[in-house]
Amino acid sequence: MGAQNIAGHASILYARKQAQCLTEQEAELLEFDRTRGNADQSVESDRGFLVLGLCMIICEAAFGWVAFKKIWFGWLGMPGWW
Repeated sequence: MGAQNIAGHASILYARKQAQCLTEQEAELLEFDRTRGNADQSVESDRGFLVLGLCMIICEAAFGWVAFKKIWFGWLGMPGWW
């Protein structure tokens, strides 16, 4: 009876070890997919640069609009018709 328990316990440990190795392989595949094989720049990094670029365009447009209004209505003394 004791030998069967030990054998059963060993098979459970072996199955866990195989499952753990499979999980590690899956994690490596997921990491490879996430970085597309390029560990220096991931998909998240690409999205971050896209968001940063859009924010910079919005900020530049807002600053340009304020500068235009200051020049048009302030320094040139043009009437505000819009």
